[in-house]
Amino acid sequence: MRARASLMLAAAICAFLPGDAPAVQAVTVGSIEIRGLKYMTRGEILEGVRMKADGGAIVVDLVSLKSALAASRMLERSSIDISGNTLLITVRERVPAGSALLKNGNDMIPLELDRRGAVISARRVHALIRPLVVLREKDIVNGAITPEIAGLYRLLGRVRTLCPSLYREMTEVEPDGRGMILVRLRGRKTEYLLEQEPAQFLRLQYLAGHLDMKKTHARHVTLAGAGALVRQ
Repeated sequence: MRARASLMLAAAICAFLPGDAPAVQAVTVGSIEIRGLKYMTRGEILEGVRMKADGGAIVVDLVSLKSALAASRMLERSSIDISGNTLLITVRERVPAGSALLKNGNDMIPLELDRRGAVISARRVHALIRPLVVLREKDIVNGAITPEIAGLYRLLGRVRTLCPSLYREMTEVEPDGRGMILVRLRGRKTEYLLEQEPAQFLRLQYLAGHLDMKKTHARHVTLAGAGALVRQ
């Protein structure tokens, strides 16, 4: 068993990097198989892994492979095995449950969140889930959204049940920093500013339908209390 394991792993120090490169533990295989992928690509899993072709074989650095798997926020867990002449990587991905856009100066960085509000992907979108919540840096602490933003996502979950047709039309929701939110709808130029209350979305649904029927789209509409302030 011990000798067989040594042969299968073919562990050796290879010249992947010159000079004072970090330690490298290599394995030579005929192919690499990745199991469990639903959202990520093969390229994402192997990004940053040191490997090279050697004739008809592939020499893979296990140290960099383990580091890449451990560093991926999208992975809940992973394992590496050798099956015959195949390097087998088995992964379990975290499931995207929400999408966001992080405003960073003039840059808009797409983010994906899991159901607990942890950021699991940045700049790569694996499952576009609308509406996108527009965030600032202060809205993310220790890699997760703040309780205030988590409350906004819960509100949107209620809106999805209360006003499903409106929910499907919502493209972006942005906190204004004063307890209200800006809502943008697909194909409309109007920005709606409203309080974070389910009843406000019922009024928004009615008002948006009314403006669509009249083919009138103001630049800005504020919904507060029982009234609406329309600005052309």
